Amino acid sequence: MNKHDYKFTPNIDEIWDSFDFKVVMCGMGDDTAMLIAELFSRDMEPDELVFCDTGSEFPHTYKFIEHLKKWSRVMEWSKVVVLRKLDKFSEPLSVISLCQSQDTLPAVAFGSKSCSMRFKTETADKYFNNHSSCHKAWGVDKKGVAHKHHTGKILRLIGINADESGRAANWSPQPKWVQAFPLIDWGIGEYESPNVDSVGLYYPGKSSCTVCPNMTHAEIAMLRDDYPEIYRQSLSIESKYRDANLKRSAQQDIFGANVYTNTTKGLGGLSGKTWEQMMVEYDRNPSKFKSKENKSCNECGH
Repeated sequence: MNKHDYKFTPNIDEIWDSFDFKVVMCGMGDDTAMLIAELFSRDMEPDELVFCDTGSEFPHTYKFIEHLKKWSRVMEWSKVVVLRKLDKFSEPLSVISLCQSQDTLPAVAFGSKSCSMRFKTETADKYFNNHSSCHKAWGVDKKGVAHKHHTGKILRLIGINADESGRAANWSPQPKWVQAFPLIDWGIGEYESPNVDSVGLYYPGKSSCTVCPNMTHAEIAMLRDDYPEIYRQSLSIESKYRDANLKRSAQQDIFGANVYTNTTKGLGGLSGKTWEQMMVEYDRNPSKFKSKENKSCNECGH
């Protein structure tokens, strides 16, 4: 029997002490900063702060990671672990490098979640499956032991704030871990933590892959204005995809331009828009898009 078989999302304060291995699954955005600050302030120290790096994150995300590593060392608190997806030669892969080498776009542009699965879920699963502390928490002495023989699970903390509790609605029991959402349990909404600054952290801003098709108009504009070189790189990926997959198609001559109405034309994904088109829309009426921010890039949380 597994002592961590919960049928419903458990409250962090009720289950904290029952786990032998606890990790924060970091998106390295604003909610991550709040979650870590709140845990620190409550003397609730996880074993590790785990981030799965796509190799294509925003510069300010990498800057925050370095700050967090230094902060953790100074505070002698937890451990920052950055994971990367490796190819068959054990070299790091990135979303951008795959797009460039294959003249394609991130999978989410076509309605698939394989990008998240490949760079987040699979990378984290491999790490935990080979982690001796996880084996101990599971009550086994090696990987590959059937779940029915596990006597415990690991605790994975996800930074979803209370204003977006709907993002945690798909919670379900998992065989190797329990996911908990402390910010929701504590009623802490977006930018509502009083402890981020006081403990020595800060709000790092948007976290996602810089070619993520889930980015909103305002987020793309931020990339364009703050990181023009990376923005041009993203447009180049979009252009190469279009050259390889749209303009060479004979269908355009047979059926006309409308054949592409429901086709992914670029990094706008299933909206059928390119980022350049989205920026034209944004520049015409920035106030229409300014307050809108998408959260789905970090929902992988694995």
